[in-house]
Amino acid sequence: MGNTLLPCGKQKSENGPDAFNLILSLSADETLDDQEGIAYRNNSVNPHPVWSVAVTSDGQQLAAACADNRIHLWCLLSFEIVISLAGHGDVIWQVAYSPNDEFLLSCSADGTCRLWEVATGYPVAITRGHSNWVWAITWSGDSRYFATGGTDSRICVWESTNTGMPIASWLAHVKSISSLGFSDRDASRLVSVSNDSTIAVWDALTGHLRCRLAGHVGNITCVEVCPMNDNLIATAGEDCSVRLWSLRDLAVDEAYASRTSDKGYNMRHHILKGHTEAVHCLQFTNDGRLLASGASDATVRIWHVSAKLPSLAYKFNAHESWVRSLCWKQDRTMLITGSTDGLIGLWNVPTEYHVPGSRPLALNTYKAMQEEAKVKGNSTGPPTLRDRARNSVLIAVDRAREGFSFLIRKAIEMGQGGNDSAIEK
Repeated sequence: MGNTLLPCGKQKSENGPDAFNLILSLSADETLDDQEGIAYRNNSVNPHPVWSVAVTSDGQQLAAACADNRIHLWCLLSFEIVISLAGHGDVIWQVAYSPNDEFLLSCSADGTCRLWEVATGYPVAITRGHSNWVWAITWSGDSRYFATGGTDSRICVWESTNTGMPIASWLAHVKSISSLGFSDRDASRLVSVSNDSTIAVWDALTGHLRCRLAGHVGNITCVEVCPMNDNLIATAGEDCSVRLWSLRDLAVDEAYASRTSDKGYNMRHHILKGHTEAVHCLQFTNDGRLLASGASDATVRIWHVSAKLPSLAYKFNAHESWVRSLCWKQDRTMLITGSTDGLIGLWNVPTEYHVPGSRPLALNTYKAMQEEAKVKGNSTGPPTLRDRARNSVLIAVDRAREGFSFLIRKAIEMGQGGNDSAIEK
C-alpha cells in the first residue's frame, strides 16, 4: 500500500494557473519515500494498470479497479487505502457506486457482477446473467436499478434489493456492448453503445427499443447521459471523436425508421475532434456544464457542453499511458483519472466550476495530513496494518466537516477490534 505523489507542475494543462493542475497521484503499488516525506514510485515495481475509478457522492471514498483483480478503496481525506476487495476471478472492467452510496457495483471478465456493501465491504450479491465477459454497468438515479451489458450482446436490468433474476433481459446489439448509461431523471430510459457502431435508447423496464442511432466509425467505447438534460447524450469511440446527440432533434418518423434497421439512423449531431487516439471514457459534471474525455493518447480534454455549440475548454497531458477512466467529485473541485500507467491522478478544477462553499484540496493540505499521520502513528516501531488503517481513519474523522461515510466507521471498528485480515496491503 502506498501513495505516489508527483510534485505539482510536472504535468499541467496548457491553460494557465487556474486550470486542471495535478495535485497528486495515487498508486496501489509499493512506493519509496524521499527525505521530505514525499512518495515516489519504486521503479523496480511493475504497477498494475487502473481500469476504472469511481467516487462516492459525498466525495470521501474512491474505488479503483486494478489489474490485480482487486478493488482498492481509498479514503480521500487521508489518501490511504482503507480496504481492498477481492473475489472476482478475472479482470474487473468497471466499478460504480450507487447514487445513494449504499452499494458498490463491479463487473468482470469472469462473467459476473458483484454488489458490495459500502458499510462493510462485504459482497452482498453475485449476478450471473451473462454468458461471457461483462463490460458495462450503470445505476439508475434512484439507486433502485442497475443494468449490465457484455460481450454476449445482452442487456440485463436488475433490482438492487433483489438480484436473484434480472427483471428484464434482451439481445440489444449484434456485437459486444461496451457501455451503458441510465437517465438520472427517468429510471426507464437506458442508453447502450456497442462495437456494432450504434447507439440504442431503450425502455429499461421492458426492453422496448425507442431509437437506434449511428454516426461513429468503428467501435463505440463509452456513453454518458447528461444529468441535467436526459435528451442530451455523449458518446466516444475508436474513431478518436467525442459526439453530442440531442434526442429532441429526432423527429417521430426518424425514430420509427431508426428502429427498423440494425445499422441505425445517422441524425445530425456535434462531432468534437482533438483526441488523436481512441477515446475510452466520458463523464459530465453533475450540473451538465462540462464534459471530460480521456483517451489512448494519454490526454484529457474538457468540453463546454451545449446542444447548439459545444467547444473545447481545456486540454492536458494526464498520464504516461492510456487514460482508461475518469470521474468528477460532486462538489466539482476535483477530477480523478485512472490509467494503464498504474496511477490515479487527482486534478484541481478551476474555481469557477466549484459548488459554492466547497473546499478544494491543496498540496500543503496533503503534506499537513502526512505530518499528522506521523504524529498519530505508532511511535514504538513501524505501524501495523491495523495501525495504518486506524490512523488514516482518525485523520479523516478529524477533518470531516459533516457526517462520515459508513466505510470510515467500519474501518475504525476494525482498527480497534484488531481485525487485520480484512485490510490488505
